[in-house]
Amino acid sequence: MLCRIHVTGVVQGVGFRPFVYQLALRNGLRGWVANTSAGVDMEIEGDADALEAFTRALVQEKPPLARIDSLATEMVSLNGAVPYTAFEIRASVAQDGAFQPIAPDMSICDDCLRELFDPADRRYLYPFINCTNCGPRFTIIQDIPYDRPKTTMRAFEMCDDCAREYHDPLNRRFHAQPVACPKCGPKVWLEISDQLSAISDQLSAISDQSSVISDQSSVISDQSSVSSLQSLLATRQLLNTGAIVAVKGLGGFHLACDATNERAVGELRARKRRVDKPFALMLRDMATIERHCFVSDAERELLESRERPIVLLERRPESNIAREVAPGQNTLGVMLPYTPLHYLLMADGRWQMADGGWQMADSESRIADGRWRMADGESRIADGRWQMADGESRIADSESPIANRQSQIATTDNGTPSAMRDTRYAIRDTPSTVRHPQYVIRDTPSALVMTSGNLSEEPIATDNAEARERLATLADAFLMHDRDIHIRTDDSVVRVLPPSPVLPSPSGLPSPLRRGVGGEVYPLRRSRGYAPFPVHLPFDVPQMCAVGGELKNTFCVTRDRYAFMSHHIGDLENFETLQSFEQGIAHFEKLFRIMPQRLVYDLHPNYLATRYALARAERENLRAVGVQHHHAHIAACMAENGLDGTRPVIGVAFDGTGYGDDGAIWGGEFLIADYRGYQRAAHLAYVPLPGGDKATREPWRIALSYLHRAGVEWSDDLSPVRAANAATRRIVQHQIARGINAPLTSSMGRLFDAAAALAGVRQTVNYEAQAAMELEAVVDELEIGSWKLEVGNSKLEIQNSKLEIQNPVPNKDEGSEFEIDVSPLIRAIVADVRANVAPPIIAARFHNSIALLTRNVCRWLREKFDLNEVALSGGVWQNMTLLRKTLALLREDGFVIYIHRLVPTNDGGIALGQAMVAAVQNLK
Repeated sequence: MLCRIHVTGVVQGVGFRPFVYQLALRNGLRGWVANTSAGVDMEIEGDADALEAFTRALVQEKPPLARIDSLATEMVSLNGAVPYTAFEIRASVAQDGAFQPIAPDMSICDDCLRELFDPADRRYLYPFINCTNCGPRFTIIQDIPYDRPKTTMRAFEMCDDCAREYHDPLNRRFHAQPVACPKCGPKVWLEISDQLSAISDQLSAISDQSSVISDQSSVISDQSSVSSLQSLLATRQLLNTGAIVAVKGLGGFHLACDATNERAVGELRARKRRVDKPFALMLRDMATIERHCFVSDAERELLESRERPIVLLERRPESNIAREVAPGQNTLGVMLPYTPLHYLLMADGRWQMADGGWQMADSESRIADGRWRMADGESRIADGRWQMADGESRIADSESPIANRQSQIATTDNGTPSAMRDTRYAIRDTPSTVRHPQYVIRDTPSALVMTSGNLSEEPIATDNAEARERLATLADAFLMHDRDIHIRTDDSVVRVLPPSPVLPSPSGLPSPLRRGVGGEVYPLRRSRGYAPFPVHLPFDVPQMCAVGGELKNTFCVTRDRYAFMSHHIGDLENFETLQSFEQGIAHFEKLFRIMPQRLVYDLHPNYLATRYALARAERENLRAVGVQHHHAHIAACMAENGLDGTRPVIGVAFDGTGYGDDGAIWGGEFLIADYRGYQRAAHLAYVPLPGGDKATREPWRIALSYLHRAGVEWSDDLSPVRAANAATRRIVQHQIARGINAPLTSSMGRLFDAAAALAGVRQTVNYEAQAAMELEAVVDELEIGSWKLEVGNSKLEIQNSKLEIQNPVPNKDEGSEFEIDVSPLIRAIVADVRANVAPPIIAARFHNSIALLTRNVCRWLREKFDLNEVALSGGVWQNMTLLRKTLALLREDGFVIYIHRLVPTNDGGIALGQAMVAAVQNLK
């Protein structure tokens, strides 16, 4: 019998063909398998039982990174055809217009990690070890089918050993496109910045004479495997001294420094112009993470997963991580090493030369007093000599410098840097004939800041030349490599919700974001490790490009039942980020063979993404579809939960900013919505934003506006009143009264800003949602009090409370809506402040009250519309305290609740909703 099989999904670059090959051999089958632009095709010949066992195992035993979306089989009669005599893997076949999902980059697998530290392995301590189960994918692929010539690895010709593995179907590196080794693959080198800055009294300056070694800023001359390791050792030492090092990673550069060094972290903040926004951390191992953070089972599983995201964890009070890492926060964003280079950079212990190979020595080899020494008593390595003399580390032989350039660094007796001396520090290759001497240094800090390699909100740097230019004033040194990054990809950020048996699971195939140990994964930024895994849609959609919003931008391209959400682009507030956005769209459309029939955009006329969509639509004669911001939020939540839209939901869209149909700034919205449309059933009452955008940076202004609406006098006993002088307050009062430069808003995010200002937590901010985040950080978890705000109760003022029940979903231009005036809540905060109630109690009561308000409005809408399903979306729902409390209340009332678990609840998810709304319009 002959069976033809077509498989779609993530089935290329993940070891699928060798898996099929071995499976066929195991079952005594003959035929062939090949990659195509549309997936994997195969013809399998054998008896019926063997074919059945084969197809069953194809799904049940697939490789770790593979994901099968569909498997079509067709039994074919041989009709006298010559039977196959063996099983073979055929060359890839390109097909016009066909497409397939692409695997994300994945962390180093256990097998490669063991080989990385195995002295007997030929890739021992090689920074780019990988196989079909791990390593780069999305960041290096340039086109499909996924073959080496269509990746950035095409620049590296495989040596005989690598080629043998690459062509061996029984080897786990069979057609692993990034396969390489020290002989033939990418190399690492260290470059010292021309302007190495003194970041503390303990960091020595490196002289102008030493800023360049070889041709390009201290490039290790021959870039051999030994010099790569020497570069890593020197980088470790620099990090020990408090230096800031730009490290080229998988999807771009990181800026790294010792996270326990207050001065280093402070200097990084100053150079990066990042005043308070938290930095991400990379910690050596789980034991280190548990010393600094509380870790649940679900959080541990996610930290150790192959996606290796940044996970927000509660900080332990005794942690010595610098407070400057996350000012005003009680959480830390933590990740484990995920590339072999990271492991080499952060490994503890020592490296030694033994029979020409590098190996990790035992724990007894730790450096005494921070000195460099030779364990066998012989300090010579080739022509140069490392020597400790009165605390000085120097090369004794004057002939040892590379290219006649020397890097100068001084140390004290205990190994810490001191004032500049005449000591010399030089790196050169160690001959392979040397035997047994040991190369010993202090451990790298076990906790490193690993923040994006950029200035302010620019895109992360990916190219070496670009990094030298853009990061020159930020980094003291550059740990470079020569494997090109085709598409920049930031680290993903997630949180973990407590277990919730009532929350429904998204329909369709399992998501890589879902984990099974005790909690729900809640994405805040979906990028490395997850993008470009598609979201499976509840119905077929046309080919479209939805461009997302302004902040935390991602875009989305669609076809069939796939929505390919992009990696994190960032805030579209400068030309560089806009360029990255446009390049990303072009890449996705090429990769997934998308020819958009329409472009979908946010209604805000000044968003750069909106302008791009409208200009392109006119240029290419495409239809452009505008989608209201909060409708897109709810549609995205519905789509990822597999809802087909035949029944509307109660959509609770809470965020900071979204352009409304009436030109006001929305953000505290209760919608009755499906994909076809929505009715704005309820919202927070409008208040003016005195100063416009300035009010979002100065929450005291918003607090004054809420005080004015609530009829509370601006007296000096209130923090937001004291935040401005009398003249400024008069201007603000005039703006509020006259509506001059004071746009109206219903934003829940702005209400949180006002509450933070009134509670005395934060009057000005320097990054988005800072006031709300710090308000949440001070919440007293034991406080259960609230200010009761019952819908219809006299304690809560409701205007235009009559709602007409219409079926299907009411048109947004019909019916009526009610406004929720939270003036009673504002007066309650003021009363607590004047009663000297502590800010943590006020913060807790505020969160409790908003959760109750949400439940009560949903309860009221359920009675009016006979709906029991609630979708929560919008950036405010990143507030875990509010989310947990609201979920508990809604569950108690028997609501079916949908939240985000595949795409972010913030604006990083709205492109998905935009696409779904536009797709349904196409079906009308």
